[in-house]
Amino acid sequence: MAENDTADKPDAAGATDEKADISGIDAEFCQKKLRQFTEQKQKIKLKDFFTDEKLKALSPTALAMFKSLIDDGCSVERALKFMALTMYYIVVLIDNSDSMAFEENDYTYAREKGIVAIRLLNHEKKAKVEKLMPMIKYDGISMIGTQLEAKILKHYIYEPAKLEKPLLVVTITDGDGGKEDVLRKTLMACVSEMQSGQKKSEMGGNAVAFYFARVGNNKKAADLIQRLDKDKDIGDWLDVFPDRLEEINDEATKWDVLAKLLLGVLYHDIDKQDENAAKDDGTADAPKVDQDSSTDDDDDFNLE
Repeated sequence: MAENDTADKPDAAGATDEKADISGIDAEFCQKKLRQFTEQKQKIKLKDFFTDEKLKALSPTALAMFKSLIDDGCSVERALKFMALTMYYIVVLIDNSDSMAFEENDYTYAREKGIVAIRLLNHEKKAKVEKLMPMIKYDGISMIGTQLEAKILKHYIYEPAKLEKPLLVVTITDGDGGKEDVLRKTLMACVSEMQSGQKKSEMGGNAVAFYFARVGNNKKAADLIQRLDKDKDIGDWLDVFPDRLEEINDEATKWDVLAKLLLGVLYHDIDKQDENAAKDDGTADAPKVDQDSSTDDDDDFNLE
């Protein structure tokens, strides 16, 4: 598809999703958008990680994701943003400490499709997502930093095998018992490893990104992950969901929540919108993301 053909593509910014003509969006168009994502000034830069051949191989998957999201009611612009997830391995670290046993529906958010692995903080169980959830037992206390290194970073980053895709690590916790200094040191060590030496030459400097989501009403957990998000040394490599993950159950806001949960660490504009909302109403826990906002960093996945 030629560059100037994009004029024939639907203008999502001025059309409702029901009326948007997406018939011209094909695998080649998706490949172009994936390439633009790697070249824009996003939080995580992947230009050196993906060759044109790799992106071409991913484009049918990206197209299938786009169509599926549209069928589920996602907006066109947001569905185009979600396509970036096809470039990542997604690993979920779930806190199964005692304190989490008292939360409701904590683990109803993980879906098998697209998730490479699930690790529990206090157990070694490995199984498919739908089989693993009923097996979870709660014990011990949260040791997020220690277990993040032992169960994810050691296996996917520090061991010799080279990643075929960058890694997106999603940690779901109530934060009870977690030590901030240990977690920060773990994250800082990983970022430093990616920014220098052999791992940078093998994987590029942005081969891993972190996302932290909390459940429940633990104020200390909320404060902890917010401080990490604002940390000047590691903030660009991580993002947090500033409200309770239970908000995903609300049909009216689920796409906002999913975008923040999975895209906030990848896009500057999504990362900043919850901060701007917090400034507007004077709170620190304002997670709402405008449905189809646009900034300079948003141009990569516009239909233009």
